[in-house]
Amino acid sequence: MFTRCLVLLRRLSDDRVFSLLDPVVDRFCLSILPQIRHKINYLVLESSSAERILTIDYPNIYGLSLYNINEEIAQRWFIDSSPLFDIFNKKIRSLCIRIVDKGSRSTDGNLVACVFTNILNVFNNLRYLNCNTFERRRLRRLSFDEKSFTFVCSTLTELRINVVYLNDCLQMLTGGLNQLRTFYVNIECVFSKGMIKDNKPVPHLKCFSLTCRSEMYTHKYSIVPLIRRMLNLEELSLYIVVGQCTFLDGNALKNDFINHLPRLNKFAFSIRSVLLGPDPAYFVSNEDIQQTLKDLGDVPVRSYVDYFPSEKTGQCHFYSDPYTLTYCDRITNSFQGRLFNCVREVSLFDDRPFEHEFFVRIAHAFPFLEQLTVSNETPQEQKLNSNNREFPIIQYPRLIELDFTNVHDDYIEQFLLDTKTCLPQNMTLYISYDSLKRVTRNFRRATMRVNCCQISNVLTYDKFPTSKRLTKYFLNAYISTQRYSAEI
Repeated sequence: MFTRCLVLLRRLSDDRVFSLLDPVVDRFCLSILPQIRHKINYLVLESSSAERILTIDYPNIYGLSLYNINEEIAQRWFIDSSPLFDIFNKKIRSLCIRIVDKGSRSTDGNLVACVFTNILNVFNNLRYLNCNTFERRRLRRLSFDEKSFTFVCSTLTELRINVVYLNDCLQMLTGGLNQLRTFYVNIECVFSKGMIKDNKPVPHLKCFSLTCRSEMYTHKYSIVPLIRRMLNLEELSLYIVVGQCTFLDGNALKNDFINHLPRLNKFAFSIRSVLLGPDPAYFVSNEDIQQTLKDLGDVPVRSYVDYFPSEKTGQCHFYSDPYTLTYCDRITNSFQGRLFNCVREVSLFDDRPFEHEFFVRIAHAFPFLEQLTVSNETPQEQKLNSNNREFPIIQYPRLIELDFTNVHDDYIEQFLLDTKTCLPQNMTLYISYDSLKRVTRNFRRATMRVNCCQISNVLTYDKFPTSKRLTKYFLNAYISTQRYSAEI
């Protein structure tokens, strides 16, 4: 049977996307697409070859996915109103775009805002818009930045988008999207100057998902009143981190959200609360938290509680099962395992030592792990003897990035010693040069050579002197001090 969705790009295992080779694109445009154009309903394209492919008339097309859109292409296609897209403005009902980040963060938000506004104003039959596809750690976000953007789209029913501030989300809900039923938004920061104050109900929204990985301190005055306005909400997904003097618990979810949403029948969540300057007498156990989570419905809820005496703080994390996020932040020794098939990015933190068995649990729990950040300055207590083969060698077959942030040397050894860990090929390593030199014994340690030869990029936090010994030790790696900032 002929597929009506045609994917004309190359996608690698790490989710990077590339165009098809020019001869292949030419063959499709000259010989294949003209013969099947009337059968095609949906095209998935890479930006460098998209214009050639879209010059062909597709009478029954209704959907496009466009990847690797840089600033120049975004300007030409969506802001300068390319004649090419004028042809499709009445046909396209489903549009998915991925704008790549080149690091010019000052103009990122406004560019996406202009693209978003023009799409809504030009594609006048649009039902579904997804600006939420992104390359990990290089997330391109929309920001209206207190500027006036006017958009009206009476046909759009589902929107997925990344924004900088909560105000950007509020502006969309109070703007001209009066038929919006499903809204997925990923917010970088809840705080913004001049918070929009609007208490009008949002009765048309049936499904709402809000994700914010940054700590928020004003959720009672921002997130809570926003969601309470959604009177007819049937599905809610809430993935937030809250900083306050006490832990959030199941009672807070009921009092803040559930009791105010009479039509709610599905609630997925991941709530991590961080204690800010806690009262020394304040102590809540994981059992206490579990008691408050018992009557939240039929969905299982997992939780763990940690206190960090050295930092005089603590955290509580509870989440509905199954866990559907692609990341899991600040996992501690309290982590009990289970299987997290959706997770691609993990950060580990504790002031208690991570032993070998803990890393075994992490490898088993996250079989599709691609990015791992380790933060722990406490040395291991049960260091393995290099000749002891009773302990399993840990494998992370899909790992792409390994980031040692504020770590004791023991954890660098844990990953670089071939008697403890087997690293995959083509990895990127973020590390302090001084730590690396110390752990590898000035790049002479034989038991680390195998894993170090698997690494294709070494990005250091500090400057380093070039030496033949360093380059021979990391035989296949490009070594530099450059490092883009991670989304955390």
